Amino acid sequence: MSHISKLEANSELVKKATTKARAFMQDVLDADSLVETDVFMSGCSFLSGEEALGEGVLTGYGLVNGNPVYFFIQNSEVMKGGVGKAHADKIVKCMERAIRTSTPFISVIDSAGVRVGEGIAAMEGYSEIIAKAVELAESVPHICVVKGLCVGMMSIYAATADFVVAADDAVISLNAPTVVAARAGKSGIDCLASKAHKSALVSYRFSDTAQLKNKLHALMALVLQSHDEENTYDDPNRVAPALNDGADVSSILAALCDGGEYDAFAENSAKEVICAFSKVNGIDVGIIANNSAENEYMTGAGISKMTSFVEKLDAFGLPLITLVDTKGIHTCLECELKGVTSKVANFVKTIADCGIHKLAVIAGNAIGAGYALLASKALGYEYTVAFSNAVISPVAPEVAVDLYAEDISAQKDPVAAKKALRDKYCTDTANPFITAKDGYVDNIILPANVRPYISSALLMALGL
Repeated sequence: MSHISKLEANSELVKKATTKARAFMQDVLDADSLVETDVFMSGCSFLSGEEALGEGVLTGYGLVNGNPVYFFIQNSEVMKGGVGKAHADKIVKCMERAIRTSTPFISVIDSAGVRVGEGIAAMEGYSEIIAKAVELAESVPHICVVKGLCVGMMSIYAATADFVVAADDAVISLNAPTVVAARAGKSGIDCLASKAHKSALVSYRFSDTAQLKNKLHALMALVLQSHDEENTYDDPNRVAPALNDGADVSSILAALCDGGEYDAFAENSAKEVICAFSKVNGIDVGIIANNSAENEYMTGAGISKMTSFVEKLDAFGLPLITLVDTKGIHTCLECELKGVTSKVANFVKTIADCGIHKLAVIAGNAIGAGYALLASKALGYEYTVAFSNAVISPVAPEVAVDLYAEDISAQKDPVAAKKALRDKYCTDTANPFITAKDGYVDNIILPANVRPYISSALLMALGL
């Protein structure tokens, strides 16, 4: 066989083995931009002796909305996308290229796990992938797409990414999905699908490649901070008079954000807190907003979600705006035993150490730890405004009043005495003007004016 014929034969074998994986990437990358690397690299499974050109993983580079990216996509049709040493070497080599050229990286996971036939060499390969992923995270933006199965240590790899975008039916599990499901009394593995995940691991979900492509475009614009100036203008002085009559968090977000639009991060988890990417006055920002309609208190899961979000903002240098409306942190015996204190401490360390600009809007309750974590000057919030009807205090007014329950019960009219004491606490302690007098709040505003004030504060903070 001539060298030309041999090339054609082997190329046809690789093409046949990677048809679906290549088609998937062609759908999400810009047209005609896909270029493969290490096309013929291969190893073998020592258990079965099976060898596959391409090693069950396709690596290469291409464009996402005109921006260059390196990528790999696991091919579940070749040895189930199983991770062996050569498979790992191919992925690591591609990541090294991304690091060396400072190019964003996209991973597409679809693997049933380790190739047990290769023994401990396969585990070394796994470890090499994860070690390189940690280095990657410190160098370039990394978006991980979970297309099918993401099992074993590949789930740990996914967790190192800046963003995880998972198919609705993608399965993410540290241990064998069938074993986990069986132990939970489930007959299938749907309980591990991305749509069932309640943690902040899954940043976004997609139902088809068109939806995924749109999300990749949005994320690339975010991490590279590039956008079309002509399509982002919204009057920075736009006011929302309806907010003065009362508003929920969605209304406040709509009033604050350009075009009233924002992109919720990990929206399936800890719904008492909304973490969102948006633009305010044309500036890319991250927003943490308490959703008191869902829960007046923050939970351990919500604290972890906020920590993950702030880490992403810090990585990409995006300012943080908080919309504070919480009575503090929900606590109970189970919460304490599950380490809520450690989660709060982790958030405090993250928010205090991050180098981003932080602005706070106290839109309702800022009680106890809610104020400290999301608005305090000590943790670096450089500009804070409070709505004129805000409540700012170490404890909720009802809690403060309960401290005098014995004295109240001794009064001739306990109900009236309790109300009078509560009103006094709200006036003398929980009043936002008291906090402003001490210099902890920069201004007290009408809710309608939230966008003009924050728009100008952003410009000043960034020196624009």
